[in-house]
Amino acid sequence: MEVSTLGWVGFGLGEPTSGSMPGGDIVTGEFDENGKGFVTDRFTLDFVKPSVDTCQDWIIVSSEQTDGKTIVEAKRKLVTDDTQDRPFNGGPLKVIYAYGTSNTFDYHKGNRGAQALTFFDPVPQPATNDMQTLDILFNHATPDPKRVTSYICQAFELPKVEGHIVRFDPVIVDHETVHHFQIHHCEPNVTDPSWQKFVESPRDCGTDRVMEMCESVIYAWAVGMGPLVLPEEAGFPIGSRRNDMKWIILETHYDNPHEKHINDTSGITLYYTDQKRKYDAAVMQFGDPVVSFPDIPPKEIVSFETECPSECTEKWDHPITVFNSFLHMHSIGYEMWTTHYRDDEFLQVENNIQFYDFNFQQNTKVNHTFMPGDKFYTHCVYNSNTRNEITRFGPASEDEMCIEFLAYYPALITKDDSTFTLCSSIHVGWCNGTDFCTLCGSRDILGSLMPNVPNPVTPDGHKVETIFGLEPESCPARPHSPIRVILLVCGVLTASVVVIVGVMMLIKRKKSYTFVQ
Repeated sequence: MEVSTLGWVGFGLGEPTSGSMPGGDIVTGEFDENGKGFVTDRFTLDFVKPSVDTCQDWIIVSSEQTDGKTIVEAKRKLVTDDTQDRPFNGGPLKVIYAYGTSNTFDYHKGNRGAQALTFFDPVPQPATNDMQTLDILFNHATPDPKRVTSYICQAFELPKVEGHIVRFDPVIVDHETVHHFQIHHCEPNVTDPSWQKFVESPRDCGTDRVMEMCESVIYAWAVGMGPLVLPEEAGFPIGSRRNDMKWIILETHYDNPHEKHINDTSGITLYYTDQKRKYDAAVMQFGDPVVSFPDIPPKEIVSFETECPSECTEKWDHPITVFNSFLHMHSIGYEMWTTHYRDDEFLQVENNIQFYDFNFQQNTKVNHTFMPGDKFYTHCVYNSNTRNEITRFGPASEDEMCIEFLAYYPALITKDDSTFTLCSSIHVGWCNGTDFCTLCGSRDILGSLMPNVPNPVTPDGHKVETIFGLEPESCPARPHSPIRVILLVCGVLTASVVVIVGVMMLIKRKKSYTFVQ
């Protein structure tokens, strides 16, 4: 895109898990009537004009407006201990940015975006010398330009080797319209003509009920996300065994408000090895994976609670290590979290998103040990205040979902020699004496049904409190150990170089961010 402005600029850290604006910590750079620059520390809990922090932790270093660009340099502590700030931690962080044409802070309109940036201590990636790659790329996806929202799918056969998938790298070609995508593990009838259509070329995901042939999400990408690298001891199995993956579907959401004619070849580069790793990885689902919850009425805040009960996990024949979590709702999802108990004692919040945003979905790297007999509660909260009609649970983006996808190893195998994928709730007439009962086992719903185990068995007594945005009791001292950030809006930028990347390149050239003990 081409941008020319001499106005205000803004930079911030999004909600840590989702990367969304609600829950964001923001600093804005503006200019007064005399052309003097100043910065304001802000935060927001919604899609509204960010509020001014009680404690102003950012300090302006310099500012100028010249040659069609605005530059504001500011600094603050990495960790402020301020409840209205987010910390600058090592590794990738979700960064949001915006800018305007006036010198005073106002609505950015379409001048905003998001990226994942590493300010220091990047996460090391394992060597890939013994790995092979496979590009899973659309064969020219052309969604209808008259539709703002499109979901396009294409099916791909995996290599016929006995090995493991060990890494997924996103390949984004159309940065303007690719909103997010998911990789689904599928078990199709390959002779079905409907399936063959999706092998040949990208098509609308809603046609021919193709997604009913798929089992689980093994990778997801959204704005600000990077590769998923599996632990060195584990991988998703590919090959000839019953539970090995043989087919996947690439499902991409296109957001096209400007009616652009799209011809896209985005997707992933998949890394795999024919050297078997120690453990097979698999994906388990908490929440409501069969999408059976009752309707959400309009103009209400509604919550659902599901349990993966000990009556199910005690069937596991070994502990598992969970290395990745993906919390998933749709557009009126508001908050989501899972709690973990052992012997009826609360252990931890396994994962949570305090400010959910369907536009910023997130894989979260975790390291949890789940034991046979443990139990887990997944909570989903919805805000339907923008809806005038009921919201149903279903696959469409205007419907809702409540699912946590957990990648783990070693894979659990059920009695019928299937991969263990479900520990969750179901709302059907098959439950004995209750509206909700438990699913425990594989994707064979009838075979996994526990009709005599209500869901939840007992309510979760732990409440996850949101403290971000609360007024701090006092303001900490101003920093002497700053992170410096230069906020820059250049005159010309290409579509593949967003504003904040220009920011980081300038920072590195001028060596203008330092960490002083």
